[in-house]
Amino acid sequence: NMKYRLWNKYKKCWETDCYAISRNGEVYFIDYGEICGCFSSKTHVLQRSLGLKDIYGNEVFEGDIVKIDYGDELLIGTMEFHDFAWCIKSKYKNKNLYYPIFCEGIGLIEILGNIFENKNLLND
Repeated sequence: NMKYRLWNKYKKCWETDCYAISRNGEVYFIDYGEICGCFSSKTHVLQRSLGLKDIYGNEVFEGDIVKIDYGDELLIGTMEFHDFAWCIKSKYKNKNLYYPIFCEGIGLIEILGNIFENKNLLND
């Protein structure tokens, strides 16, 4: 039961309960049970759920800006699927660094926002 969310680039909002995803990954707009059209990556962004919840019980999706506090190390970045693993992508000296999320780190994730509505959180 994969979960997804869909960001509308033009309206700058999340689309809710109006789309379906085919087996080949196409996203269709549904209106009163009828397929009305196909979404384009030019107008919408589809994001997958990790199937995990953060420390407050919120579902974590790719594109979420997250924080993990290991006590001696604080990591802030975006959730991405990279090299066959869910990772936190962080920047250091203009380079992308990917930190895989392992079982011991799952319960430490805190969602701070997402890349569409809270991009300013990544400025620091």
